[in-house]
Amino acid sequence: MRNVSSVGNVWLGGLPSIQDLDLAKRRGIERVIDLRTPEESLDYDVRAECARLDLECITVSLRADDDLPDSAVDLVVGSLADEERPTLVFCADGSRSAMFFAIHRVVNGGLQPEEALYEARCAGMQPGAPEDFVRAQIQRLG
Repeated sequence: MRNVSSVGNVWLGGLPSIQDLDLAKRRGIERVIDLRTPEESLDYDVRAECARLDLECITVSLRADDDLPDSAVDLVVGSLADEERPTLVFCADGSRSAMFFAIHRVVNGGLQPEEALYEARCAGMQPGAPEDFVRAQIQRLG
């Protein structure tokens, strides 16, 4: 995987290979959250591979037009509320994963928005519109 980072029991990164998922399982990951758009394809079936490894797989339906729906944010933030459960969150390059994680860190973890945005930037989130999205979602969920 590229652009891998972790905070507590949550690992973030880019597209995992089958070997990456196997390694994640051996390192204690129990759940995988897939934040890919349809254009961000892999050469294997993530759900089937997660099932083979006995990993819970949550696939978030996203569109390629960067219009991230509130329902997707709610699903991810709700799933990550159980911080004790080791989780891998991935997208094409890790930046979208970092955005969703920043929202979680404020809503579920009590971090200040600027602290969560700093963590997300360190994990690969780009400045500008992604930061605006995170701030808007934090305010919405406030």
